[in-house]
Amino acid sequence: MESDTLRWLVDVADGSTVAEVAARHHTTQPAVSRGLQRLSGEVGTALTERVGRRLALTFAGEIIADVGRRVLVELDAALRAVEDANHPDTGLVRLGFLSPLGTWLIPELLAGFRDRHPAARVQLQHDGADRILSALLRGELDLLITEAPPVTLELSFSPLFDDELVIAVPDEHRLAGRRSLRVAELANEPWVLQPKGYGTRRLAHQICAEAGIEPVIAFEDHDLATLRALIGGGSGIGLFADRPAPPAGVTYVSLRPRLRRTVGLVTRPSHTVPRAAAAFAALVAAGRRQP
Repeated sequence: MESDTLRWLVDVADGSTVAEVAARHHTTQPAVSRGLQRLSGEVGTALTERVGRRLALTFAGEIIADVGRRVLVELDAALRAVEDANHPDTGLVRLGFLSPLGTWLIPELLAGFRDRHPAARVQLQHDGADRILSALLRGELDLLITEAPPVTLELSFSPLFDDELVIAVPDEHRLAGRRSLRVAELANEPWVLQPKGYGTRRLAHQICAEAGIEPVIAFEDHDLATLRALIGGGSGIGLFADRPAPPAGVTYVSLRPRLRRTVGLVTRPSHTVPRAAAAFAALVAAGRRQP
C-alpha cells in the first residue's frame, strides 16, 4: 500500500475532488484515479464510487481512510525524524574511539566539528580496540578512531597519525632515568595493564614474547587514570601511548627499537551513515596529521 495513494484517499474522504487531489500532490487526474483503483484491488473491494459528479467513499473506503489518517500522522512524524537525523547540521554522529584519545584528540576534533555543525548530536563510546571494533561491525557505531584494524574487505582504514608506545615506570624506578630500554630488561617486573581486548594489553604480551619473557600481571583495570596512579604509587610498570604526558610520579621511557602504531579512521563502506557522521568523517580526513 503506497503512502501517496493513501493520502489521496484521505483527501477524497475530506471532500476534495480528483482534480484538487491531483493539483495538491503535483500529479495528474488519471494517475490519482488509477492509484485509487489499485488500492481498491489491494483491499479486495471498491473504496470509491461516483455520486453524481463527485467521487465518494464506500463503507470500505471510510474504514481505510480513518485508519489511514492515523497511519499518515505516524509516518509523517517518522519522516521528520529521519530528516532531522540525516541533516548534517542537526543529525547524529555515533563515534567510537580508543580510550586514551579521549583526553586530547577527541575533544579537539569535536570542537572543530561543533564550530561547523553546532546543533549536531554526538554519541561517544570509548573502549578497548577489540570491543569498539566489534561495536562498529554490529552497526552500533558509525565511525571509529583506533589503531589499524585487521585488513578485511568490510572495513576501510584512513591513517591519521602515528604515535609511540612507551613504558611507564614510577619516578623512583631503576629505569626511570634512562632514555630508552630493551624489553628484555623488564623480566620479572610487575605489569599494570588493561584487561584482554585492549590493544596495549595485546602489544605488551607480543613484545614480551618476542623478547623471550613472560609479563607478570600485577593489576588490571579499564581506567587509564587508575593504572597510571597505580604505577605512580610503585605498583608496577605499564605500556602507554606517549600522549597525553605522564602524570606526576610517572616517567615514560622509550623502547629500543621504538614501538609505534598507526591510528586512523575506520569505517564500513557498506554501512549507510547519517550525513552528520559523513561530515565528521570528512572533517577528520581533511585534518590528517603527523605529530
